[in-house]
Amino acid sequence: MLQGSYPISPLLNLSLTGMYFPDIDGYFVGPSLNYSLTENLVFSILAQTFTGKLSAVITQTYNFAFLKMKWNS
Repeated sequence: MLQGSYPISPLLNLSLTGMYFPDIDGYFVGPSLNYSLTENLVFSILAQTFTGKLSAVITQTYNFAFLKMKWNS
């Protein structure tokens, strides 16, 4: 597993997570973008991709995307 994050500006942060699964020759990749709208409100966009071999012929892939608003009191 590898994870990295880079603050582009004080309000904007980019992150990337990755994992490799050798048993199924698969991987996970998850980039995210966090933007601070106010001092207590953060908007995020997250994406996820999962891929792995189920057999010698079948490879399964799943893609997801999420939007998130987080309020910190």
